[in-house]
This record gives sequence, C-alpha cells and structure tokens, in this order.
Amino acid sequence: RSNEYKSYLSDMEGGLFQNSILTSDGVAECIPCGLIVKHEGTAVGLPLLSVDVSVQIIEFGAEVTLKQKYVNNSTKEVSTSYFFPVETNVALHFFEANLDGRILGGVVKEKEAARRQYKAAVAEKQTAFLLEEVRADIMELFVGNFKPGSECEIIIKYIQDVDNQEGNPRFTLPTTIAPRYIPYGGKDETKMMQINFQYALTKDIPLSINVELFMNQNILSIKSPSHEIEHALFPSNNSTVSYATAALKSGNGDTMDKDFVLLYETRKSDAVVVVEKGDDSTAVMLSFVPNFSVGKEKCEFIFLVDCSGSMCGGSIEKACDSLNIFVRSLPEDCYFNIYRFGSEYNTLFVKSERYTSETFEKANGFIKYTDADLGGTEIYKPLKKIISADPIEGYHRRVFVLTDGQVSNTQQVIKLVKGSKKARVFTLGIGKYASRELVKGMAEAGNGISMFCTLKEPMHKKVISLLGCAGSKTACVENVKFLSGRGKSVETNLDMVTPCIPKYIFTQEKVVFYALIDKSVDIAGSEIRGVSKEKKVKLSYGKDYVVPMETNVIHKLVTAKLIRSLIENDPEADTKSLTELAVKHNLVTSLTSIVCVDESTKEGYNCKRTESTSGSSDAWSSDESDSCDDSYASISMEKCCFAESLDEKEDCIESFSRSSVDDVYRAAPPSPPRGASASDQFYSSAPCPPPMALRQAMPSGARLKSRTIQPKKSKKRNGRSDKELVELLQLSDNRGVFSDLSEFSRITGIAEEDITKLNSGDIDTQLFLTALCLAYLKQFYSHAKASWSLIETKAKNWIAQSPQAQSVNAVDFDDFLKNVRK
Repeated sequence: RSNEYKSYLSDMEGGLFQNSILTSDGVAECIPCGLIVKHEGTAVGLPLLSVDVSVQIIEFGAEVTLKQKYVNNSTKEVSTSYFFPVETNVALHFFEANLDGRILGGVVKEKEAARRQYKAAVAEKQTAFLLEEVRADIMELFVGNFKPGSECEIIIKYIQDVDNQEGNPRFTLPTTIAPRYIPYGGKDETKMMQINFQYALTKDIPLSINVELFMNQNILSIKSPSHEIEHALFPSNNSTVSYATAALKSGNGDTMDKDFVLLYETRKSDAVVVVEKGDDSTAVMLSFVPNFSVGKEKCEFIFLVDCSGSMCGGSIEKACDSLNIFVRSLPEDCYFNIYRFGSEYNTLFVKSERYTSETFEKANGFIKYTDADLGGTEIYKPLKKIISADPIEGYHRRVFVLTDGQVSNTQQVIKLVKGSKKARVFTLGIGKYASRELVKGMAEAGNGISMFCTLKEPMHKKVISLLGCAGSKTACVENVKFLSGRGKSVETNLDMVTPCIPKYIFTQEKVVFYALIDKSVDIAGSEIRGVSKEKKVKLSYGKDYVVPMETNVIHKLVTAKLIRSLIENDPEADTKSLTELAVKHNLVTSLTSIVCVDESTKEGYNCKRTESTSGSSDAWSSDESDSCDDSYASISMEKCCFAESLDEKEDCIESFSRSSVDDVYRAAPPSPPRGASASDQFYSSAPCPPPMALRQAMPSGARLKSRTIQPKKSKKRNGRSDKELVELLQLSDNRGVFSDLSEFSRITGIAEEDITKLNSGDIDTQLFLTALCLAYLKQFYSHAKASWSLIETKAKNWIAQSPQAQSVNAVDFDDFLKNVRK
C-alpha cells in the first residue's frame, strides 16, 4: 500500500508551531504530541520531567489536578504548543505555571482578548501562556518565549462527571488521543507533506495516578480494567461517609498507552439531590435511577460495526463475538441488518429483513468473514444511509455503533444524528483510543446510551445491555421541578436545566440533571414529570434525598454544561452574556481562554541557565510532605508514526484501501521507567489516612480501618472463562435452541456418554440439550446473566411449547452438573 501522510506544520503568529492534518475541505485538524518546537526544520519535543495526576471523586463527579513539568535544555529561547486530552464537557477552572520558582496564575478572558494579550506579551519577549479549548475533549496550551535552561511546571484543574455503566460508576482519565482519519475529498492533496517528529527524551517519564473517593454509600469494591492498581478501603460503622484510595501500581511498563479507567461499586441508592448555595444562585444536581414499568417495542435493529484497520486484533475479535451473541439475542418479531464500514462499507442485506432461521444463517456467514480490512474510518456515509432510509411500518429503528472512534469529522457525524428523527442511536467505544467526544456525542444526539469497553472487559455483555435498553419503551422527561421547604414547586427556568428538556430516559439507567435556580429558595426535594407511550410518569424525591454541599463544584460544572448546551442548541444564543458567565466562574469554554504573562521575563531580563534535571531520580519521588493530600499523577503523550512497539494483539495502525489517504500519527504516550527501585516509587502500598476535611466530617468515635485489596489476576469465576461463555452461546440458534452435543461436550468438558445416560426418558436431543445448557449457564455464569438472559427467554418459550416440556423440566440438571464437574 502507499502511505501518503497528509500533514503539515503550520507557522502561527508569535513563533508558535502546531502539528496539524489538512482535511479534504482545507481545515487543519490538530494532532496532539506534547510540547514541541521547530528546530532546524524538524519538530522536536522538549524534555518532560514528570507528569502527575490526583483525582478526588465525590459522589457525582471528580476534580482532576494535572501536573506536568518540562525543561528547556536548549541554548535558545523557544515557543511551543502543548495538547492534552480531557473527558468531554469538563469544567476547566484553574491554571497555574511555576516558572523557575515564580508562581503565575492564569486569568480567564474572552477568547480574542486573551489571544491579543498573549501575542503582545510574546512580541515583547515575555514568557506567556495561553490555554484554549480545541474540541470538547482536547485542550491546547501555548507557551511563548520559554527561556533557555528554564523549568516550568504546569498545573491544571478541571471537574468532570463520573459515568454510570451497567449500574456502577466508571471514572475515565483520558491519556491519549488517537489519530483522526481524514475522509477522502480530493482537494489539493499535492499541498500535503509528511513531517517526521523526533523526541529528545533521554529516559521514560515518571507516572503517578492517585485517586481518593468520598461516598455517602459504602464503597464495596474498586478495580481497574485498564491498569494494575493498588487500593484500600476505609469502612466506618459510625460514619455516613465512606472513603477509599487507589493508585497506579508502580513499575507498570504500558501505563500511558491507554486511558486510565477506574470502576467502583457502592451500595445502590435510588436518588440524591445535591444543593449548593452560591452568592447569587443555587446550583442543584439531581441524580436518580428511574424505575418504571416498561413493555417491549417492535424494532428494526441495525448494527454498524467499524472494520477499519485500527480495529485489528483484539478489537475486531471482540466485536465479532458480540455480533454473534447479538444476532442470537434478537427478539423473534423484528427486522435486522449489519453494516461493516471502513473507507467503504458493505451490508448483510440491501435493506433490513425479517429475523428468521434463513436470515439468521446468512448473518452467521457474514460475521464469520468480518475482519478489520476496510481501510480508514468513514462512518458518515453508511450512517447517513441508515438513518435517512424510510422506516418499516410498525417498527422502530434502533442503530448500534461499535467503533474505536478515530475520525476527524466528529461534529459532522454528531450533527447528522441530531438532525434525524427516524432512528435512535446507541454507541459502544472500543479499545484504548475510542474518541469520547464521538461516542458520547452520537448517543446523546440520537437519544440513546453510550458505553465504553476496554479489551479486558466482556464486550458482549455491554452490547446485550444496550440491546435490552433499545428494545424497551422509554419515558420522555417533559419537566423537572424542585420543591421548597413547604412542599411547593419552585419556578424553574428550563433554559437553566441541563441536559435539555425534553429528555428520553431508560428504566434502571442512571440520569443526572443540573439546574441553576433562585438563591433565596430552600430546596427540599425534586419532582420529575414525563410520559411513556401516553402513560404519565411521575418520580418524586423528598427531603430525605437532599444533601447540602458547601463548595462551588456544582456551580462550575452546571455553568460549563449550560454554556456548551446553549451554544450547540441555540443559534441565537447571547454569546456576550455567556462569555461574561464563563469569566465570572473562571471557566475555559469555546468562548473563553486562560492567559497569563510573566512580567519579569521582559527583554533584557537576566535569565540564568540552570542544569537540566531530566536525568535526576528526584522526579520519581513526591516533593510534597503529605502524599495523600497533595499527590498527583502523570499523563504524557509521545507522537510516533506507525509505531511497531504497540501491543500487536490489541492495536495496530489503520491501513487504508485508498492509496492516497492514510492515518498519520498515533499519540502513544511513553511508558514509565523500567527497573526503578522501590525507593523510587511514587506510590506506597500502605494506604493513606483520609484528609483532614473528611476526618472533621466524621462523628466523634468513628474509626477507620483500612484493608488493602490486591487486584484479581484471573478472569475466571467458578473455574469458567469468558471465552467459554462466548463459545457456548454461539451454539444457540435464532430460537435459543442448542443442538450440537459434541461441541457442548468439548466446550464444557462433560462427556457425551454422561449426558446420554442422564437422558433416560428418551427426550428429544435438542430439547434436552437446550434445557441442560440453561442449567449450565445458571450454575456457572449467573454473574454474567446480562449476556445470555435474552437467549434464555427465547429458549424457555421454545421449551414451553414442546409436548415433552414437563418431562425435561423434571430432570435434575443441577445435581448432575454438581456431580459431573467436581
């Protein structure tokens, strides 16, 4: 194949440079690569000494503090551009630069005003910083006139939501940004050229990630499907506050090649109404899990699976496993189709067909030959065809998108979904580099649900969970009200509520609303009103659910969300007022930026060169006295071009079928140092005590006892593996019937002669084996029932229609399985 990398390095005013890809319409798409500077025609990275992140998770959200330390080892003054990923729709509210011991605080200003101040400072040879939002999930920091020999520690703080998937919280810390595929356009491609980036890093970068969790409910467990961690729980019998810590395990060699994901389980809570009083308003966060009776809808299910080159290895294997279980879990009365997309796309059927034994077998063959062999990631065309097609009368269209989300035209795709009223869209982001903006944005625009899955998690479980939601009736929230202390409704301006009303919600799926209301009102509860297929739905949460909070976290988060929502949904939004609101709450948005200038670095200022500490072992240890309260963890990104060192089983660079188009770079962060001694490790396995704020919140006499839990190394439960479950479920057909006795014997290890002996009543083989399989799943895979519950429903219906149903139900399969597998 021909790899014609479409990229160029564009010179910006003030001596700045940024790496970009030129799209087909001539728009530069930024690709992150850490701090870079153009030196003798080549982009070179400045040495990164350390990167640290600390996270405090409190109930509904998390505050992330990111520290990165750089040094200019050169003899020349340089200007650089620095990118870093964030979760979508964060409230970035703090910037500080420690420049050679001088603390410089950032100031939020209107974007153009901030740019003017920055450019003026750079022109006067002052060291200056400018922080801007590039996309909903990418920030850009310009550093102007970085003096030779100087060290700079950048500190950034932002607040983000904590996702909820499959009933439990899921915190994600983005650390990488994947290469963005540029759809083919044929516009002036001769202007595109390849730039090789080299890094002047003399060693791997120290990494530390430290997380603290504060919950009203007891924290039951903590784990990470992405990294090895060490963690401790501090249960307390007397306190309503539960506390836990987690940290990245030292010595992990692949820490920065994927996002950090932390899963934790708490005791279930129906709802919480968090109230935060401000100077001129009250911010309210309502989080609840709706529980209303729903029926099933007749649906047309369309599966759109990414088969681009970046999906090769583990991603496409898991996607195919999920497809196999998907087609076996469909309801009997439905239509379905499968689209495979890359640079081009192809389909199982010309248009969706009814789910029958014949179409089921065709789907099996189609999935069997599905691979990551379709080149680039052009999702727009197949998605447009799907959602613009005429609907099937009496059936609701449900679209499932499985992708690693590496496209440049994210907003174009989201806009396409948002403009359609014919389909509801559900998304699953796969692997290390899934674009969170794309995956979340499509689901939000399509009134669906988004999920993410690492390659260490069972993907099929998430796909079937999405299928269950998609096939169920929903409720549409039409109004959100808050109640005063006297039980009366508070006048609520729906323009000050986010997400926007009306909002579709699913039973048993967590929903969060934010609102700004009059500061004089004392909130004593909330009320949700909606409709589900002409049936009124009302959910009320009284004073027992109200939790007061004395912070400004919710104000910042809700303000950032409201500004973004109004800009995206209201073409006539008053941008001046929104800018003033962002400045008031010190928020970086698409309208505002942070700027700071070091007045002491004007031309003529004597900047003494210092020795580089890039080789010092001190970068591994904390320079803070209290590692629990002021410890941070690191993120770093290193640009590589078609890196061969990435895990071959989980990742590969996209190959394109169209020779003139190809991906350019993968932002692959460097690994932490290998062979570091125990004294060099940033994190100690000994659990930290809770900070003073938590200690003061606890009743007198409350005692904290820690228990450190080592991560489980085996994926098996009761001796069974996820691979066995997938193979077993693939034995079923469209009716939920299991027929292949020899394969069942091979997979489970149960001898065929033992099964034959048990069937002493001459029961039909298919009927007997189907009942045995259900018993086997119940006994050994009850923890993964979400993956096979829909197949079970069809199987039980089929068994119930058999004349031998009573006979097969009388067989003691449980006792047989206990004895035969001892």
